[in-house]
Amino acid sequence: MLRKSTKIKHEYPTCWRSHHKLVWLARKEYFLRTDKLNSKVIEAAEKVEYFFEEPKNRLLDFLKKESHGV
Repeated sequence: MLRKSTKIKHEYPTCWRSHHKLVWLARKEYFLRTDKLNSKVIEAAEKVEYFFEEPKNRLLDFLKKESHGV
């Protein structure tokens, strides 16, 4: 027996920075075992032409730490 039927208005959560609505999507994802990286991956990342040094440094620091199991 249906007791009551009403419409419920709700809002999606909002990003505090951009003020865009956040919508979660179910999708397939793939993950990389970074602890299994070797020096060839780091060498390849060092050869990429980056527009700015900061992103390059962050990526290389991440790769080096993960490849050494830190």
